[in-house]
Amino acid sequence: MRGLFNKTENNSPILDSSFDTHDFDEKWSPHLEEGKLESWQKPLEVKNDKHKLFRGKIMWFCSSGDIKVFSKSETLIICNNKENYLNKVENYEYFSRFFKTPTLIYKDDDKYQLIEKYIDFQRKSNQDIPFILKKIYDDYTNYFSTINRESRLAYYTLNNLLKNSSNAIQVKHVKHVFDNIDTQLFDIEFPFIRLHGDLWTENILLEKEKNESSALWYIDWDESGDNIFFYDFFKFMWNELDVNGRYEYYECYLNGEFDNHFKKVFDIFQLEFHPEFKQDYFCMFILNFLLDDSGRMPYELKLKEVTHFQQKILLNDNFS
Repeated sequence: MRGLFNKTENNSPILDSSFDTHDFDEKWSPHLEEGKLESWQKPLEVKNDKHKLFRGKIMWFCSSGDIKVFSKSETLIICNNKENYLNKVENYEYFSRFFKTPTLIYKDDDKYQLIEKYIDFQRKSNQDIPFILKKIYDDYTNYFSTINRESRLAYYTLNNLLKNSSNAIQVKHVKHVFDNIDTQLFDIEFPFIRLHGDLWTENILLEKEKNESSALWYIDWDESGDNIFFYDFFKFMWNELDVNGRYEYYECYLNGEFDNHFKKVFDIFQLEFHPEFKQDYFCMFILNFLLDDSGRMPYELKLKEVTHFQQKILLNDNFS
């Protein structure tokens, strides 16, 4: 890979924005692992030929190839390529109108660099979960109501997805998903909306000073795209179950604890929520995930995740 680092005379790392190739010194170079945080005793400096751009001490390596450098007040994002950069800018310009997202305070169209305001957040605890769930529901219902009033919606059926997706030829591998969706649901038109695409607790920041007027901050919109309107709710449940081993959100959903919330969301689009189809809706989400061929995730990785879904949800005796 291309090197990004050099050293100053006082042995502080420099992130060279020209992306010249440098040799790595094992005494200070970071472990290049996805999501690995590295902190130096002396600040990391980001420079170009004219002036210092940024100074931070913690780095985060993203699966997309992007790199984030954190200071106490700002976050520098060095995009791996032009596509990643333009995607981040476009997502910010769209979603910041509806959700709390870190303010974009600097962008460099030539070097594919961004600087966001750093959000001073606190660690989440189990006591915060009711607050978080309520805020997510409120934020999304406000978003849905706004775009519905503005008539910025496209409606599709599952059969439309099967007909138009290049991934549809492989659906024979996910027979259990199909078998758990009532046939009548394949012909109903549902709104497909631009959504986060990877909602879960890791992509939500909770303000340190939490009160009734506090906001949740939504980050990492790289997987955003047009999906069935309830996609992000189920993505949240699935990510928490699959990655964090937290089955309680899905169990609460099956037990009907979220029924009234889903009814109100369906009502926004003049649709009727049928509690007897709760697992069907969940399977519709995962089918949408598999058939979406516009995102960045390779089909092979999607299929692997759907296999996990079948094992942990559909073939789990506790939910059958």
